[in-house]
Amino acid sequence: MPQTKTVLNQAINERVKPVLFINKTDRLITELKLTPEELQKRFIKIISNVNSMIKMRQPKGVDWTVDVAKGTVAFGSAKKKWAINVPYMKKTGISFKDIIDACNNEKQEELAKK
Repeated sequence: MPQTKTVLNQAINERVKPVLFINKTDRLITELKLTPEELQKRFIKIISNVNSMIKMRQPKGVDWTVDVAKGTVAFGSAKKKWAINVPYMKKTGISFKDIIDACNNEKQEELAKK
């Protein structure tokens, strides 16, 4: 997470409200074979760590923490050219099961088109 910390510090120093992209989600599913529950735990840990860094550096009187429900956290695969956030999932009806199925069945290009 050193690169994340560096970029986060730079953004906050420039007074840019951060967003978070959790990359390589496909590899968590296809290579590490994480279950939906394990994915959720991994995401929560990452988001919590990032929010801790943000809270230490954000300007006083503002809340720049990232929040899945608000759409300031996205996840996906830069290599496979797809990304998604929870508000978009709700809007389109895409579920975590759909994402897991697409990754496991080599249909990630369909995610990129949605």
